[in-house]
Amino acid sequence: MAKEIISDALLEAFEEGFENIARRYPGSGTKAKLRLVRNVLGLSQKEFAKEFGIPFATVRNWEQPDRGEPDGAAKALIDLLAEDPKTVRTLMIKARSHSSEKTVEDAI
Repeated sequence: MAKEIISDALLEAFEEGFENIARRYPGSGTKAKLRLVRNVLGLSQKEFAKEFGIPFATVRNWEQPDRGEPDGAAKALIDLLAEDPKTVRTLMIKARSHSSEKTVEDAI
């Protein structure tokens, strides 16, 4: 039953946008949005953390019910992931490839 509610919420969230769904499902703030996005992407907390360059403990803390809602840059990142996860993934891949490239000056 709970799985059906989550599946319905996921479909509605992507069809209507997360802001609309948050009004209909109490407690579906930034933490819930993160879980929804992570589930849609098919990633565990550890996989999500690695994929987006976030410490695993941070992702775990963001989702814990006894912690406050993520705010500031964390909320902005989660909102951006909810809006366009493909673009964020692409940007992270580019950032990782740039950071692993060495210039001649680095070698000296």
